[in-house]
Amino acid sequence: MATNQVLQEVQSAPGKHTAQTDTVLIDLLNGLNDTCADCAYGFATCADHSNVSGHRTLFRKRAQEHRAAQAQLHALVLRLGGIPVPSALNHGLLHRGWVAPYGTLCGLRDQSIAAECERGESQACERYQQALQHDLSTSVRVLIERQMQDLHASLQQIRMLGEPQRIAA
Repeated sequence: MATNQVLQEVQSAPGKHTAQTDTVLIDLLNGLNDTCADCAYGFATCADHSNVSGHRTLFRKRAQEHRAAQAQLHALVLRLGGIPVPSALNHGLLHRGWVAPYGTLCGLRDQSIAAECERGESQACERYQQALQHDLSTSVRVLIERQMQDLHASLQQIRMLGEPQRIAA
């Protein structure tokens, strides 16, 4: 389902929404928005530090996909009448900047970079799974489920990056 269609359905959905449920939903969406911002930042940083061309390409693609998911969530919050909260003010820094301290300790080896990408994507999957435990309208659930499917596919790709090293170990 196209994002614009999802957003239109949310706006015109018949109303079991109250100010209380809208606030909870907006907070939830802002939390996912924050997760996407953290992932985009982490992947962009990994792309900058990776020595493997294929990894850099994948990390840049994932950073862009997370920015697109973030834009969708941002637009949905606005459509619901909420204010998208800048990520640093929302739920704190989730794993933003995890590459810098970890990379300093591990020497920014490509294997450690891929492992941190896997960890970051796993955390994002957990946050999306937690979001799906809430009572959501069908259209919001569809958007979150679609983004979560993208996360799962990405996680599988990233796990494959580490397979040759795991087999060799």
